[in-house]
Parts: sequence; C-alpha cells; structure tokens
Amino acid sequence: MRMVFDAKDQYESQWAAIVSIADKIGCTAETLRCPRAQRDDILMVEIERVWQVNQQVYGADKVWR
Repeated sequence: MRMVFDAKDQYESQWAAIVSIADKIGCTAETLRCPRAQRDDILMVEIERVWQVNQQVYGADKVWR
C-alpha cells in the first residue's frame, strides 16, 4: 500500500494508481486494495439484506445496530 500512497498524485484516482501498480508487480488490483475496503464490500451485502427485510424503512444508523 505504501507504493500506492506514494504514487497516487501521479494518477487521476487512487484506484487508477492501484491498477497500474498491480500490473507492474504482477498481482491483481483487488490484492492491493485496503483491508477496510474489502471488508466494506462484504458488509454491504448484509446491510442491504437487513434494509430489505425491514422494508427499507430504517436509515443507516438503525441498520448498523
């Protein structure tokens, strides 16, 4: 991740930096994403499920409880 942060000003977005560096070092861009972003992707599925079960009534604050 240090390489991504050092190079992010050279690219239009952090994701563009991640993709470019991943290609150069021979791994996938997903491997270089921060752990929190990867965890958030997983949690969003559960948050969406809870929101749907509650008939889309509750906002984010109640869904997280």
